[in-house]
Amino acid sequence: MNARPPTVLVVDDDATRAGQRLSGLALYLVIVNRWPALDGRIAIMTADPDAADVRRWFQLNRCPVFRKPFRVDLLAGWLAAALRPTRRRVGEG
Repeated sequence: MNARPPTVLVVDDDATRAGQRLSGLALYLVIVNRWPALDGRIAIMTADPDAADVRRWFQLNRCPVFRKPFRVDLLAGWLAAALRPTRRRVGEG
């Protein structure tokens, strides 16, 4: 049996300025509402986590944030932890 490699999704938080419909923050909410098991396995990278609207978003949503520019070793460590298999809870799948 071949194990499937993990999938990593990277979203540009400037997407709405480029004419896209969802920002990375909005996409995060869509993903965790559709697939709750991914909560805690998604991080946001932003150059301005201190902007009032972004800061408020992080107060309301539990999500790791990496301030740009970020250290690759910190991101790699978080990815390694986030991609570790998790035990299924009773009643899941």
